[in-house]
Amino acid sequence: MPALLIVLVLAASSPVWPVDDAAVAEMRALYEACAESGSSVEARARLDAWWTAHDASHACDWPYQLEKSLVLDWLDEPAESERVFRGVPDEALEQAYQIGNRLRVRIDDDLELALPLMLRLADVAPPAFESWVHESYAQRFAPRPRADVDLAAHRALLERVADAGGPARQIVSSLLAWVDVLASDDTPRALRAALARPAADGARSERYRLLLVDEAASHPELHDVARRASLDLVDDLERRCDASVAVDAARRARERYVLAQACLVHARRFCADDPDEEVRWLLRAARGAPGLAEQGVTAAALSYEQVCLGGAFDPRAECAARLEDLGRPRDALQAWLELVLATPARIEQARAAFVRLAPERDVEQALLDLLDARLPSAPDFELPTPDGTTLRLSDLRGRWVLLDFWGTWCGPCRAELPAIEALHRACSQRADGRAAVLTVACRDTAATVDRVRRERGDTFPVVLGDDDVTSAFGVTGFPTKILVTPRGHSLVLAYGRGDWESAARAFLFGPP
Repeated sequence: MPALLIVLVLAASSPVWPVDDAAVAEMRALYEACAESGSSVEARARLDAWWTAHDASHACDWPYQLEKSLVLDWLDEPAESERVFRGVPDEALEQAYQIGNRLRVRIDDDLELALPLMLRLADVAPPAFESWVHESYAQRFAPRPRADVDLAAHRALLERVADAGGPARQIVSSLLAWVDVLASDDTPRALRAALARPAADGARSERYRLLLVDEAASHPELHDVARRASLDLVDDLERRCDASVAVDAARRARERYVLAQACLVHARRFCADDPDEEVRWLLRAARGAPGLAEQGVTAAALSYEQVCLGGAFDPRAECAARLEDLGRPRDALQAWLELVLATPARIEQARAAFVRLAPERDVEQALLDLLDARLPSAPDFELPTPDGTTLRLSDLRGRWVLLDFWGTWCGPCRAELPAIEALHRACSQRADGRAAVLTVACRDTAATVDRVRRERGDTFPVVLGDDDVTSAFGVTGFPTKILVTPRGHSLVLAYGRGDWESAARAFLFGPP
């Protein structure tokens, strides 16, 4: 690598390390061939020869070096692996996906070898360490410990990490509290002590607090203690969710997911003798769960909470089913509505629930009434078309309208244009005039939009958007699909390339 480039890379405030993805992939392939052969002499010789030919030219390719360190770990050469790993600068660790794999190997093979790596990562890259601890490592213990886990050994490891202080202590303290209970010979006593301590502000503390509450509620002698802790947890989570609106979308989504699960646990554990109270908590869970934008942006983050808490990805369906079991059809329909508002693709399930629970009602009218009562009004606009005329959204009042915010410069947007065109043609062919499609081209010129449409043969209507209309509709990325009800209220169907088409068809065309 030229010396000037090395200087520029090392001098950057947020380094972007040189990466040879092809070399990393080739190294992995050679290792896999070696493993498949049972580490035959020939296969290992090919890998060593490849390293000899490539190491010098990849001396500053830190992903390459980290991959080599990981492969050496897999080949059961920890000393050489550690030597290579120690040559990687601290600044490169936070960006390296191999760290999680390396930690997994060390954790599975030798906890003593894992400790220095955990402490180094906690010191130089706390966010990366936190992600690994609570998204990968925690699955050994949550919601229940795996059969192959040595709880005493892992408890000792976590205690040594916590004893290091600093970010390491804060990151592992919440998990350690849960592992303490799991490893205890006197579970009720350990639970009572854990719940008596003030709620820690450690990483993901709300997840482990909920696990403690749920476990304590299974012990009759701790019922009152667990109930008080449950109420405190829900109140704390509601405050956190309100405070984190503009702080961290992933954190807010996680906390809202745990809030919904906490409400479900409270309903199940503490409301068995009071159906009215159980209903209130079930509806609280349905309203508190993450919404569409949070699910779409942070689905991966939510999946870790789902795994570690043993809950459904969207708890609203569970709420609705339980409300049906309690013989509360009106409340069950409210929970189904919450599900549709958060996940519009579930509209057909909601329709089926209306037919099942309120057969005497007009399903479409009932759904529309409920949606309009909860949805915000869609801002009206009057925007130019590429041919110089104007179009007002309110001119389409009385129809279901699919708004597509897109741009000719946006690859994912253009990939969806065939589906948009098909929906437009289907709407145009309906005699009842029930629905329409309107696209809003953003950050584009009339000439560019017109050229792209002519080249493609598209016929869907399009207006030229501006910052005012995207701001009014809360559009932060492209493409974005928003449904407008016949009475002029708006429902977001998808941010980015989400599952929007089936939901759009279900609303635009009604039940099959």
